[in-house]
Amino acid sequence: MSELGRSQALIPQCGARTYSRDRRRRQRGAATLVVVMVMFFLVSMVAAYASRDIIFEQRTGANYLRATQAFEVAEAGLQWALAQLNSGRIDDACLPSTDLGDPSFRQRYIGIDPVSGVLTARSFTPPGGASTPLTPLCVFDPGAGTWACSCPRNGVPMLAAPAGPLAAPAFRISFEPDLGMDSMSTSRPGSLVLSVVACTRLDLSCLSPGTAGLVNEGRAFVRVAVYQSAQSMSMPLATLTARGTVSATGLTISNSRSGDSGITVHASGDVLHIGAGLTLNTLAGNALSGEGTTLKLDAALDLPALAGTVGFSSSDRFFASVFKLSPTTAFDQPAMVQLGDCGVGCGGNTVRDAAEAHPGRPIRVQGDLNISTAVTIGSATEPVVLVVDGGNLNISAAGAVINGLVFVRPSSGIAWTIPSEGLVRGAVVVDGDVSGTGGAFAMEYDGELLRALRGRGGSFVVVPGSWRDLPRM
Repeated sequence: MSELGRSQALIPQCGARTYSRDRRRRQRGAATLVVVMVMFFLVSMVAAYASRDIIFEQRTGANYLRATQAFEVAEAGLQWALAQLNSGRIDDACLPSTDLGDPSFRQRYIGIDPVSGVLTARSFTPPGGASTPLTPLCVFDPGAGTWACSCPRNGVPMLAAPAGPLAAPAFRISFEPDLGMDSMSTSRPGSLVLSVVACTRLDLSCLSPGTAGLVNEGRAFVRVAVYQSAQSMSMPLATLTARGTVSATGLTISNSRSGDSGITVHASGDVLHIGAGLTLNTLAGNALSGEGTTLKLDAALDLPALAGTVGFSSSDRFFASVFKLSPTTAFDQPAMVQLGDCGVGCGGNTVRDAAEAHPGRPIRVQGDLNISTAVTIGSATEPVVLVVDGGNLNISAAGAVINGLVFVRPSSGIAWTIPSEGLVRGAVVVDGDVSGTGGAFAMEYDGELLRALRGRGGSFVVVPGSWRDLPRM
């Protein structure tokens, strides 16, 4: 074969090798592409899964935030309601009021049976409707940074939800009978269940127990039993009760109302000057008269200090026999109105204003109480419990009247020197001797007025172990 023929014969063979080599190169590139696509798919799946976890965590965090907000608001509502139960008069916006037509929070929402001591939740009846419990309502305004509340006395709470995108949580208070763990058919005397429903938005469908609540809103429940401590004070049967000797003159003591005991003076010591400067009046036609209307030399009024105790003296035991609490505990009660900064002594107008602003709450005057004007402290419908601690009760104005229970604790070893003027209608209890010359001072026993004090002066406190974070089932 010639050289030319041999060269031509070789050309197709070289072309076949070149084509095979290019095809293998293209096949290797396709495999790389497949690998890259698989890896991209895997990375995308991992990214999607990670994003799913982030979204889940964000939703969980948001739910936890709303739930925490609702729970904290419910706890705040509980403490607010407890403070209001031990406060004075309020208006319909739940703010302190000096208007005598405004009842206190306790008067608005709780009824107290003076005989049994049973507490009941007050309600109202709308036109054409059924009896509905009264419930106060509060909402937080994030723009103003303050709470707005509604405390209706005969209707539904009226509040508008704050405008704006920020969270505006709210709570609603309700009261229920305390049936106890044994589900008693009647309420326990002096006890009531306080329930709080809180929501991260002001909406009655979220703030009403038994409803499904709102989507994407937190809701919390808090329930506690509250008890009125020192609810049942021991009301004295005598007009004047003294842990000591009664030797005052120029004094008229009466217990002459039908249905009352007729006892004028009850003392651990002697009662002197009867009929000779000490006038005792009792029921008309009563077989008892004069000295027969007194209970004297009663050692039970002057019991010795308790053995094994520190700081619980005979005087403390006498105080506790009336108030069911030691003096220290009684004076630390949140319902006790303290008048301790009165200069040389509190005046009658100061005590009258305190009694009018805090109906039903006991008042403590530290030091002397000097009444020099014809002022009336307490009334037949709003009697007062007045404790004059460490001083004397001085009344020098004719026409001055105190309606209620007056407890006088003079300084140690000092007798109570009776006033020269005025009237105490109800009863007087003195931790010590009674002396002095009055003139026109008088005491009149009023059992009906004293019975009206029962169940009104105690402080509301949480019953230990009663806290629950679930609604009543």
